Amino acid sequence: MNKNRIRMRTSTFKINSYFIRLSNLIYLNEYVEFSVSDNMINKLNDKNIPYKLIRSYYNNNTLSRNMGFLIGIILFCTISIFNMNSIKEIRFSSKAENQEEIIDYLDNYILEVFGISVLKTDIISINNSLRSEFIDYEWINIEKNGRLLTVNINDSPLDDLKISDNDKPGSLIAFKNGIIKLLDVRKGKPQFEYNQHVKYGDILVTGALSETEFVRSEGYVIAETIERNTFYIDKITTVSKKTGRISEKFEIELFGKKVNTNILFEDYEQQTKSLFSIPRILAVKRVQYIEKDDIINVYNKDNAVDFVLSEIYDEFLVNQVHSFESIKEVIVLSVSEDDDTFIITTLTRKYENIAYFKGVVEFESN
Repeated sequence: MNKNRIRMRTSTFKINSYFIRLSNLIYLNEYVEFSVSDNMINKLNDKNIPYKLIRSYYNNNTLSRNMGFLIGIILFCTISIFNMNSIKEIRFSSKAENQEEIIDYLDNYILEVFGISVLKTDIISINNSLRSEFIDYEWINIEKNGRLLTVNINDSPLDDLKISDNDKPGSLIAFKNGIIKLLDVRKGKPQFEYNQHVKYGDILVTGALSETEFVRSEGYVIAETIERNTFYIDKITTVSKKTGRISEKFEIELFGKKVNTNILFEDYEQQTKSLFSIPRILAVKRVQYIEKDDIINVYNKDNAVDFVLSEIYDEFLVNQVHSFESIKEVIVLSVSEDDDTFIITTLTRKYENIAYFKGVVEFESN
């Protein structure tokens, strides 16, 4: 933006000085000189205020500010690119005897820039090189999440694999659609590879090793799945819970009838331990009464959503069978309500085992 040095009669200046934004004002008897911007020149022209333009020059302060802004943008873009490709930590999803060797190999694909570790090439190329280099592993790949680089290894035999004692031959079948992220196979022949899409009913790992040899397929197939669910949450619920109050007493029974039956609580859970008994005649027991009471939960939209999210994570943990399984993302698609209920729809992205065993006899019968 230009700066303009102008001269104006003192009388004219005094009349119009209330709106003129200026700098470097100098009084010269009948005249004044000062500097104004291009915008102010336009305002003076619009109001037909007489002045004389002495000179125009570029504002160095504006140049400095613009240069600073430009440098800031360049630095921001550079830092953003570094962050997208930078690595802060390398972590292994499962145990590997030669972790140091793998890390040393990955160092060939990492460049140090101003103390920041940055990947020199794309993930797919690195994964292809890893599989060519470490051929002893059934599967090896890396995944980048933020600045965390995770090394996934499928090394047979697996520490967490439960091998069935049942030798009945068969295959592992997909019970859900998904994209394969990990193959942990102890027995059988995989029919798909990493990042391949599979659908319900596909044979993931066949037990047919040849026309004459059929084994029991064993292992896990972890896939990325997308699941949409709708939850109906009552706005007011009543749940019976333990209050924490406990009453303990000894009970005596004579000929099957209780001698002392006083109980402090209206609602309770009972735990009994037999101390002494003569069948049909005498029994001495120690009884612990744990008080229970009705808890009324009143939900609003926020804590109804929180409850749904906790239910999703709790159910996942109950059904989890492999350490590689995880919930990657839960999106709340919609929250609506009627007089008594919140209706919450979610979309969950998970890494989960989608394989179940199906025996040869079951195939033949189908």
